[in-house]
Amino acid sequence: MSTGGAVATGVLPSNAGDGRVGHITRDDSAAVVAAVLAEGGCEGELLEVTGPEAVSDADVADALAQVTGRPIRCEQVSDADLAAALSGRGLPEMYVRGWTGLGTYKRAGWFDVTTHAVERLTGREPTSIADYFAAHPETL
Repeated sequence: MSTGGAVATGVLPSNAGDGRVGHITRDDSAAVVAAVLAEGGCEGELLEVTGPEAVSDADVADALAQVTGRPIRCEQVSDADLAAALSGRGLPEMYVRGWTGLGTYKRAGWFDVTTHAVERLTGREPTSIADYFAAHPETL
């Protein structure tokens, strides 16, 4: 479900358990790309670029609630229940499988990574999800 759906309903359904993700904003990603293209120095280096902290879906719900002033909670659901809910909203099967699969990867810890790449390459801290939500209420 989108953040807008969570704000509208007060519920962020998740099949990710306590899995965490180092979400990064498009602006931070673009700043890293611009720095690498302008300055170079990363040839042959695998850059793992993340946000400032790895957050769970419960943390995302808390950030949404903080920014909107509305009660929003994360509700854990099974993979099958999430897939059924997404299908019920008319989403294509490929999207349903992909979104549901992301939850399983989060649970397994695949995205529980943070790096200092944004700060190292741009000279500034990456944007937290709460700061992003506050700066972009139109996305909610």
